[in-house]
Amino acid sequence: MKFFKSSLGLFTIAFLVLIITNVIVLIGVNLNRTGVPTSSVVLSERELRLPYYSNEENSGISLGVVFRVINKEYKNNYSYYKSPSWLDTKSLKDLGFDVDRCINSKYPKTTIAKEVFVVLENDGQAYQKSLKLAQEYLIEKELSYNGNKNDKQLKNSYDKAKKRLYREKLSESRLFAIDAGLEYKNLRKRYNNNQKYLIVRGLVNIRYDKTKKTVSGYIQNLSIQQIHIPLIHKTPLDGLSNDIDKKPRYEVKLDYGSRYEPWVVSLSLVNLYE
Repeated sequence: MKFFKSSLGLFTIAFLVLIITNVIVLIGVNLNRTGVPTSSVVLSERELRLPYYSNEENSGISLGVVFRVINKEYKNNYSYYKSPSWLDTKSLKDLGFDVDRCINSKYPKTTIAKEVFVVLENDGQAYQKSLKLAQEYLIEKELSYNGNKNDKQLKNSYDKAKKRLYREKLSESRLFAIDAGLEYKNLRKRYNNNQKYLIVRGLVNIRYDKTKKTVSGYIQNLSIQQIHIPLIHKTPLDGLSNDIDKKPRYEVKLDYGSRYEPWVVSLSLVNLYE
């Protein structure tokens, strides 16, 4: 009897904790959606990727947010290495990192990432620069290959450059991190178009180069990396699989609320039969 009462008591407590947790979550959701959205943007499959596994269950799925940066090593990669050129020593100091201590320390320690506001530009100047760099890279590799068409390595580099430009035009993300700061209002004044510039929370950290004795900043990740697609919006995605070599097949309108958290306003198919 005592065991039964004890088990019943534990079950009751667990049930109450679950209810309270759900209530707190719902309150947070409602608060986030109160007032004018802080950002409102339409993103495609290029920026919101399907999971690599298929979900046949009667539930929602999550799309991964894909963003890029322009960095010094861009010509040799697809700019997914999240160390942007603009996140220099001054920017890191403005974000509150003790850069000098890191450089001058005899045994530099791993720093703790800071949550800051990250500005994401959608299909803007950063993407156009990325596209131009990919075009220049192709011309460079084409000239090298034309100078010696018997060189297999040059042929391989040329083919990779062609594929890179093809993907850059067709399917690579057009969402670029272009700035970061500690205050949302200051960033929004600078980037006042809330349909072109998303201002979201993200984690920034620094890495130390022992050889050069320099530090560089990098975006560790966004605080919210997955966009949950509720069941009510999921139907258009049924039967689609992750494929980075296709034109974007869907668009998602997202609103970000007062807590800088997103929700799906609408989802529609595009280019499906092209």
